[in-house]
Amino acid sequence: MTHRVFSYGTLRQPDVQRGLYGRIVNTVPDALPGFRLDWVLITDPDVVALSGSDRHPILQAGDAGDSVDGAYLELDDAELEATDAYEVDDYERVRVVLASGVEAWVYAASVERTTETDETMVLSTPDILATGRSFSAAAPWDEWATGHSNARARMNALITLAYGAQSDAANQLDDEIANWTLPDVAHDLSAARWLVWNGFVKSAFSLVRSACDMTLASLYFHVRESEGAANGGDESDVGGWTRFFVEWDRGERDTPNWGEMKSYLETRAAYRSFVSDLPDLNPLVAAHALFKKLSGFTHGRAWTSDGEPASSMWIGVEWGAPNRDDALLHRFDELEAAAVELLAQCWLVQYPTALDAPGLDLSLLMTSPESAAIIEWARKQGGDSAGDRI
Repeated sequence: MTHRVFSYGTLRQPDVQRGLYGRIVNTVPDALPGFRLDWVLITDPDVVALSGSDRHPILQAGDAGDSVDGAYLELDDAELEATDAYEVDDYERVRVVLASGVEAWVYAASVERTTETDETMVLSTPDILATGRSFSAAAPWDEWATGHSNARARMNALITLAYGAQSDAANQLDDEIANWTLPDVAHDLSAARWLVWNGFVKSAFSLVRSACDMTLASLYFHVRESEGAANGGDESDVGGWTRFFVEWDRGERDTPNWGEMKSYLETRAAYRSFVSDLPDLNPLVAAHALFKKLSGFTHGRAWTSDGEPASSMWIGVEWGAPNRDDALLHRFDELEAAAVELLAQCWLVQYPTALDAPGLDLSLLMTSPESAAIIEWARKQGGDSAGDRI
């Protein structure tokens, strides 16, 4: 009997397939709506040895607008049994319907793990709130809820856009780099919202800055991989991925800094073509300038580099105590939205066909006149083949 198994992680790795099935299995690209990715630490030494990592993605139930990209494998009875043995107790096999309408098995977070996670969240939340102000005392809940909802929509759109780079076979990419970099972006941006609301403004800005680092690093690794593959594999020489990513993932290479990433990306053909067509726009320069501005709010100095006051959060406040400042809360919203939009512009300039990413909604992500010009430019490069993006 043939079994379809949807994979969003290690089951697509050639070494894992050879170890489990003794062969390379044909995979069919698809997506799973209504779920989102989380991460789990693997302690089984055999699984770690086979997959090459102790950190694996794991499915959690998400919102209606959430979706996880992947592919389904077609396995026989023995291979399905081998897969059951490979997946640790954090996972359970469940039946799902994929975006294509195909029914498949998938390994998602087990009921026991989900229950443990929920209990941990319930226990930890009062500890977090005890060090800050209650939501009702800080400001109206609906104001924060609206801001958080919009921020989540922007974050999901940014990540969907980035995953869209994998949807075009011409880019010669899979989604492994995205799977190991973009969840950090989601976690940082989500945590920043909680921190700023509870008065830890400096930490919130620091996390947005970290999200900027990882979003651009993900783009940097992707471009190095696609260009390496196009040039005969001179950079994609470690298990099919660029050595820059593999060495970083192993801890052998530091996270690339903005000087390294910006100087490399600016010299790529796609970016040079964009700057030639729209010389008044340079999202990499704008994103770098905003990153430096975020540093002004992250560091404990009185002013940002362009003269904006940044340290009212410290005046008259006990060290280590939270301090809610309405002006800084709204400024955080503005700068976070601007940062995410500029990073989306950088991705779209490099990968115009990402406009065709399934489920992409740019209505809250790319709202500026500059973004409108970039979207129109991307269309002319072959993006938005259906013509249904803003």
